[in-house]
Amino acid sequence: MFKNNDFRVGFLAAVSATIISISCSAAENISSRPVGVTTINIPANAQRLASLPYIPFVPTMDSLVGDQLPADAEILMWNSIAQCYEQVTRVNGKWVQTSTTAEVSVVAGDAFWLVNKQYTNQTLLLGGEVNLAASNSTTLLPGMNLVGLPQSMPVPVAQSGLANLGKDQLVDPQGNAVSNMVPGEGYWYIRKETGCKAWVEVLPYASDMFPGEGTLPAITDIKIQTADNRLQTADGSRQTTQIRLSISLDNSCKKIDIYYKDQAAADALVLDKGWLIAETDLQVTGKSELEWTDTSSSLQSSSRYYLVGNADVDSDKDGVPDCRQKFVMGKSPVSGPRPPASGNSTTDLRPLASSTAPVRSSVSGLGGGASLGRIIYVDRNNGGDHLTGKAAVVVGADGPKKTVKAGLLEAGNDGSTMIIKSGVYGESLHVAGKNVHIVIQGNVRL
Repeated sequence: MFKNNDFRVGFLAAVSATIISISCSAAENISSRPVGVTTINIPANAQRLASLPYIPFVPTMDSLVGDQLPADAEILMWNSIAQCYEQVTRVNGKWVQTSTTAEVSVVAGDAFWLVNKQYTNQTLLLGGEVNLAASNSTTLLPGMNLVGLPQSMPVPVAQSGLANLGKDQLVDPQGNAVSNMVPGEGYWYIRKETGCKAWVEVLPYASDMFPGEGTLPAITDIKIQTADNRLQTADGSRQTTQIRLSISLDNSCKKIDIYYKDQAAADALVLDKGWLIAETDLQVTGKSELEWTDTSSSLQSSSRYYLVGNADVDSDKDGVPDCRQKFVMGKSPVSGPRPPASGNSTTDLRPLASSTAPVRSSVSGLGGGASLGRIIYVDRNNGGDHLTGKAAVVVGADGPKKTVKAGLLEAGNDGSTMIIKSGVYGESLHVAGKNVHIVIQGNVRL
């Protein structure tokens, strides 16, 4: 399905992500709502307590896990009413409740044990929509409850909806008291007080910059596809090969950008800026659905987030889409005509967040391909002036320019953005009179 619309990106080489449905609506939202994947590592011959920090696209364990784990793996869900475990195993290719073969539902904040019976480490990627609800409510029953954060940012217990424990306890798998709750981790909540407790957790990060549910563009699914289950990485863990995002589009949408953000488990989540570029100006005219794939060698952080930008919207007419200005450059575009040319350039020398995942793209099946001319990369250490400058890493003829001079020549005077990566360049940056945005990434010496 959508074989002619695959977008291959060399991001990190053990993970590949596919954005599902992206749509550009008449209201001209500048972006989709964000989605994410979180890495769960399961040691050899051991079990790991994990939780789902996202809203699943399809709320079943089978859809969430797919074929990522070996056939002999087990998942243990806790039944807080019966105060017992319910075993989930793979039967006829589907993850179901072992005793009844019924589908098992999952929601954001559900915690569960992952049992690895192999002699090698296993890796599971959990994906879904970033939870943007103002608050989330969970009912905690008397006795034992398995719980996790229903959101994508760590929260100190003292500042959470569980701050007033009373006689109750919140402990980790080893029985130690928990002071900080982390997305993707699971915990035991031991309810000792009489009756049920309503745990209401307020969203700790801003979300008002994104459109409402059901609007376009929209990322509607993530599929984690794996290589042969016997394939091992150097450290003995099984290699995950693809994260696939499926995308739905309104027929009026002509171009989209794709951004990503890597996040450590303990870091605060900032969604309105600091995004990095995966793809720009992907031509999608007349397309209602497509797939995009992020291939990776390893996910360097615990979580990766994705966002789709509507590259058609450019309210200030400066040649850079509003989505790119806001989420990548940290600017707020101002509506109105482009200012008259003057001796001063439009320059932004603020650092761009560094990345361990440089990207390049190749596009097929879209009739004319994708234009990446709006972003030009310069990399003193890894580039070459014979390359196109339209990709962050070298693949074939694509790759970063080596010198600032060559980068400026390629950028031209049409409002392009030139990203200069770390290095000692030994040359001057002359941009007077040029309509070009300059972004410094890392430690740059000119």
